[in-house]
Amino acid sequence: AVTSEQKEQQKIMLIVMPVVFGFIFYSMPSGLVLYWVVNTLLTITEQSAMAKNSR
Repeated sequence: AVTSEQKEQQKIMLIVMPVVFGFIFYSMPSGLVLYWVVNTLLTITEQSAMAKNSR
């Protein structure tokens, strides 16, 4: 079972990791960055939908 502390850490990671990767990808080719951004947005959307369905 997932504790409330783990859920809180997951929420923080969902916000912090894209920012960290944004700094890492700053000097990368734009196609790679575009792929990463789209993939991240789709993942966030999917996780949000799954969380709403599990309640």
